[in-house]
Amino acid sequence: QIATQVKLPTRGTRHSRAAGNSFSYTTAPAIKSAKQIITFAPSQNSMELYRPLVCQSVKNKICNGISNKIDIVDSYCKSSLQLLDYTAEEVQVITQAITYAERKGVKDEGFALLEDGVLKGGNSSSSVSFTESPQFDTISSNGASLYLLLQKAITNATTKAKQSGSSLVIVNSTSNDSLIGSLGFFAEQAANEGLITLVSDGPSNRLALSVPTTSSPLTLTSPSCLESLLLSVVSSSSSSSSSSSSSSFLPASLSLALRLATSLLSTTSILQPSSRFVLTVKPQIGSHQALLAAAASASSNESSVSLDNDALLKALKALRKKQSRASPSTCKAPERTASTKVKKELSVATKLVHPSYNSKAVDPYGGSMPPLWQTATFAQPGATTFGEYDYTRSGNPTRTLLEDQFAALEGAVRALSFTSGMAALAAACRCAAGAAGDHIVAGDDIYGGTSRLLSQSLFKSGIAVTNVDMTNLDKVRAAIIPGKTKLVLIETPTNPRMQVLDIVALCAMAKEAGALTCVDNSIMAPVFQRPLDLGADICMTSGTKFVGGHGDVTLGLLTFKDLDLAKKAYFIQNAEGAGLAPFDCWLALRGLKTMALRMERSAENCAKLANYLVQHPLVQKVNYAGLRNHPGHEIHMRQSGGSGGSLLSFTTGDLEVSKAVVEKTKLFKVTVSFGNVNSLISLPCYMSHASIPAEVRAARGLPDDLVRISAGIEDAEDLIDDLEQAFAPILAARGLQSPKRG
Repeated sequence: QIATQVKLPTRGTRHSRAAGNSFSYTTAPAIKSAKQIITFAPSQNSMELYRPLVCQSVKNKICNGISNKIDIVDSYCKSSLQLLDYTAEEVQVITQAITYAERKGVKDEGFALLEDGVLKGGNSSSSVSFTESPQFDTISSNGASLYLLLQKAITNATTKAKQSGSSLVIVNSTSNDSLIGSLGFFAEQAANEGLITLVSDGPSNRLALSVPTTSSPLTLTSPSCLESLLLSVVSSSSSSSSSSSSSSFLPASLSLALRLATSLLSTTSILQPSSRFVLTVKPQIGSHQALLAAAASASSNESSVSLDNDALLKALKALRKKQSRASPSTCKAPERTASTKVKKELSVATKLVHPSYNSKAVDPYGGSMPPLWQTATFAQPGATTFGEYDYTRSGNPTRTLLEDQFAALEGAVRALSFTSGMAALAAACRCAAGAAGDHIVAGDDIYGGTSRLLSQSLFKSGIAVTNVDMTNLDKVRAAIIPGKTKLVLIETPTNPRMQVLDIVALCAMAKEAGALTCVDNSIMAPVFQRPLDLGADICMTSGTKFVGGHGDVTLGLLTFKDLDLAKKAYFIQNAEGAGLAPFDCWLALRGLKTMALRMERSAENCAKLANYLVQHPLVQKVNYAGLRNHPGHEIHMRQSGGSGGSLLSFTTGDLEVSKAVVEKTKLFKVTVSFGNVNSLISLPCYMSHASIPAEVRAARGLPDDLVRISAGIEDAEDLIDDLEQAFAPILAARGLQSPKRG
């Protein structure tokens, strides 16, 4: 019956939500030729088979923002959902939510948009119920879609917050779906009503935070645990507490909302880190002691909670300790059956080996490794019509595979690959600050090539640059000129002094002033750090380092949160011929497969080297974000997922000592760059940062005796032995002993 409606062959079965049957087709031509409504609910395995066969123009329709085309897409979606037995109310909410997710480039597990309808995967219609804490009303909605349930939670929380100043709604659900992409859709609804809003999706460990501003809401989505985002934003709020009241949103109010959520997590059994909940707060509210006391009274813990930052940090630590020490009876996971199996997002390591994106570049033979299209031109379908690709400078399927996979890894709407990291960074700068008189704020401890680009190339184009100590937020705030500053350029950890910058705080500060932010993420890469999730507009990664990983390819990658910005960068890339060659793209794709393994091993080795060097009598200072005494350790661990990274630097106080150590090592190659499988060592002031004038280096606190190490994947004990033999002659000459090794 349904096949007749959509003019497809009658093979396949109608999908019924009640019956739970699968609806799929076995003939690709039938799918490809369908021009009306297509409604699929295939198995997870067949989903990836069918999606590439359907034209992806629906994504372009949405992202281009053409209203009449969006209306067409909405019509297809609604018709498809009606065929899947959803109510009119559910259809309206689901269509809006998944369209929002497509705009943001982050899809939900439940649905995906196709050319002419909706692809349904998983179980998005489980029986769910809706309750609030005992202090509030109770609402039930048995059998409704989780999308509709969250919509009702938002409506209820918004109404109550407007009346009482705040509202906490807890959603109890048996659905295992993760509404990753559309969380921001629900949060922004309440933010548009002037309320600070937190929406948590426990099964996916995601949190959407939306804050009302003088224009559109500021919305952030956490890729990691709830506590990480809470700490990140509270930290930025705390450090911004001295800002004026003319800010587009009040940091104190934001901090208050997050403190409230965190305090509830740590004081009550009603709300757990894995809960689905909606929290709405009026920005004008100055105290929530009553709500806190009510939540605390529902548990056996203390009856009141302080709202200062120190108490917040203690509460989070206590929560983590309580969870780690929980008895087996209280933390035992339920037995996993067909009905209780929990979906979760694939880890980065798995995504690197099994790309989860749906690229327009499809290997027709399904090779175990991506193919290489080593060609300069492509035949066109006709004399006056163009195919997907025509000239490799403008695009190549191998490049598309790399860019699509990297965009998926970073949570971006699009990625672009360039001939080098500097080519990528130059394009990013011109995207944001392309006219004479524009202003860029950058750090004072940055890569030498970046310093040269800013101080010479862009300076000659009439673009002003201010270098500032970005570990000091007050100095950054003073350097930003609202209306003139177009870009805040962030590099963390910095190269080579390994300073740590607060990405969340800096991005929020830039956004207040109307400036874009670009984060150089070359040292951490998406394996350890995802700046776009922390508020950045653009992320630059020098793929020469960890992406390639073997020192045999030079490339740079840009990822974007905004499609218009990405299109602007693509125009620059195409016009200037800076796109990455097919074979280099293929080498990068090969490197991605093992990037997690290499980075994890390198970081483990680097931590061991740092612990050895901090005890060495000839070493004055070790710069490594993984050391607990590093001034930015807590911020770094929070935004990097807990890895110290694989780079460190140290000083000896004597250039000759540093030079001798560098030259006497045998396993460490004396070379620029980092991120290789081989361990590398250098004196940055004479190599990677030699383009910075000596007087400028001195003013920025970059000493000539600084040694930088990029740990490779060798055995850590062999690397330490190599450093020890390099130090040995100097130790002997001074009558000193090598540090003891435990």
